[in-house]
Amino acid sequence: MRLKSGSGTPSATESGVKNKQWQGATARALQGVYAGAHPPSLFISKVRELYCELRLDGPPFDPWEVARRLHIEVSEETMAIDGYVERRADETFAIHLRHGVSLARKRFTLCHEIAHTFFFDILEDRRRYRQAGQDDPEEESLCDIAAAEMLMPYGSFSHDLAAAKLGEGLTPSDVLRLMRRYQVSLAAVAARITWISRDTTCVLWEKRGPAINLIWASPSTDRSLVLCQTGRTSVEDAAETPGRDLTSRDSFYQIGDTTRLIRRHASSRRLASGQILSVLSPAKTARDRTTSIHRPAEQHEKPSNQIARSVQTHFAFCQ
Repeated sequence: MRLKSGSGTPSATESGVKNKQWQGATARALQGVYAGAHPPSLFISKVRELYCELRLDGPPFDPWEVARRLHIEVSEETMAIDGYVERRADETFAIHLRHGVSLARKRFTLCHEIAHTFFFDILEDRRRYRQAGQDDPEEESLCDIAAAEMLMPYGSFSHDLAAAKLGEGLTPSDVLRLMRRYQVSLAAVAARITWISRDTTCVLWEKRGPAINLIWASPSTDRSLVLCQTGRTSVEDAAETPGRDLTSRDSFYQIGDTTRLIRRHASSRRLASGQILSVLSPAKTARDRTTSIHRPAEQHEKPSNQIARSVQTHFAFCQ
């Protein structure tokens, strides 16, 4: 029995994968067999070939049907991890899913584990020479990419996304509709949107007292964003007005070696959880987009102090 465990949530790497240099053991093994091919392209092509052969209806696309057609047994059990795949003595695969988690999470995990079977023999040969605990994180990222393609195939999803962006542009309500249509999590649909629409950012915020803090951002390169709170942003307005999409031109600090003030067209909505979902797109004019406002941070200075000093010094830029 050979086991391979995986993740049930989309990794942050999906959004930035197009520019990534794939250098891990998984990538080297695949490139050695497929003449230097781009590893994500191999996984995506495998999904597209599979779906062309199976001719599945959707959305939503049923991963249990995919498993059945591939003769993969799927079961649920109580365990700490989201799922794992095993190849049994008769050379068939079995996938075990964690019982008691959300349907969206199970769907993603099942697709992720199916992806582990695509190049199992090639990768198993390399895996035999690794020590325990040395799984390649790039393999998990590649299976996340395949899972996103299974649940939200590019052709179908890009068409729905383009239709949603007509008119006033993409809103949180559009994001939620896509999430329900494809039966995926909010994080998964946000990652897929920003994978396809490179000028879009999705952000989830949480209001604690007067502060509004970022929970996650997709793409992950925008996770350093800090809302420039003026009392008039779409995020602040949405926090006080649940159930409506509110739009404005909002300003954000982008924290790094040099802090920048950026302005984005923002549409925000307070969710039933109390968290706020924002969809950010480029400002209408180049003049509005970016202002460099801060010298490089002093060595060893805490990030919270960097942010506080930046906000105190440059609050006028937010007005």
